Amino acid sequence: MLKIKIILLLLFFTSLSYSQSEEAAEEDIQNNPSDFSEDLVLEKTDEIPVAAPVFKSYSNTEGKVILKWIQNDGEDIVGCKIVRREKGEADWKEIKEVNESIQEFTDDTVENRKIYQYGIIAKDKNDWSSMEDSAITVTVLDFSFVKVIGFLEGIPDRQKKKIILNWDYVGNKDKVLGVSIYKNAKGSPPKLWRELDSDLRTTEDFKLKINTEYEYHFIANLESDNPVKEEILKVVY
Repeated sequence: MLKIKIILLLLFFTSLSYSQSEEAAEEDIQNNPSDFSEDLVLEKTDEIPVAAPVFKSYSNTEGKVILKWIQNDGEDIVGCKIVRREKGEADWKEIKEVNESIQEFTDDTVENRKIYQYGIIAKDKNDWSSMEDSAITVTVLDFSFVKVIGFLEGIPDRQKKKIILNWDYVGNKDKVLGVSIYKNAKGSPPKLWRELDSDLRTTEDFKLKINTEYEYHFIANLESDNPVKEEILKVVY
């Protein structure tokens, strides 16, 4: 019985000592009570740059460059940036940013008969990125005819014995040097009639025969070597 009492006393003093040590831990050196600190969670920093995607294929259609790539298997990728430069230039220019689910992009801002280089940069949640050797070189060749003249009309004026021709250009007006106009009566071959500067949008024809149908062939002259679509206007005088 005495042994049991001794054991109970030891347990009581041990519990009392532990309780006092807890209370002491909750007080700072100035005996002010304070809460327990929150658990500190350390996140491992990924110092290895994410691998860049790889271009799978590209095509050049109707003056547009279509790029397709294969995304790497990294789980931290949040997006990609497409960069471009003309061959021979040192600096890259960003032309598009896409999320990680997109693996195709069409560049419709290229110019015919120019050589471009494209690169792709992957981004992860830590903003690490790399391009490595993902750059490809694309030569833009577009042989489709460019529509330059959008508005065209011919007004016969028999009282003043003339035909008034009016026209206007669509898009890239600053690249139009002028226009060549070929004329013919119906059934005869066209011949060069006039060559006018780009700032002129109207002209008059006085060499006419009554009850005759005339054809006017408009061909714009561009700074570039792009083939231009011919526009034909038929006017009955």
